[in-house]
Amino acid sequence: MRRYGNKPGQASIEFLVSVSAILIIFIVAGFFVFEKVIQITDYKVNIQGKRLSKSFADNINSVTAAGDGYSQRMYLPNYLYAGREYELVFYENDPRIHLHGSSFSTGDDLFFSAPLSTDLIECNLRECFSG
Repeated sequence: MRRYGNKPGQASIEFLVSVSAILIIFIVAGFFVFEKVIQITDYKVNIQGKRLSKSFADNINSVTAAGDGYSQRMYLPNYLYAGREYELVFYENDPRIHLHGSSFSTGDDLFFSAPLSTDLIECNLRECFSG
């Protein structure tokens, strides 16, 4: 049996070092991909929040423009993108629709609003927001 030098375990150590280096590269790349996915998800939550508040305001504005006797169904999603909860709010003496939601990555509050063409929206609930 022929031996190459006096280092019988050299090949296994080199193999472990190379596998470790490749593993570290994949972990670092995976971290950057994960961060980018989080940013994209936050961006999608923002886009959907803006789109939903504008769409709801546009529907109310079209009902207002059509006049008395007109009705229209409006469907709202249960959640924003990625399962984020939201609420639509009307404030007294403010002709805007407000949408309150939360960020995917930080949980910080997000606020979106869209103008209404009428100020005749009244709060008929037991508790109205007076902000």
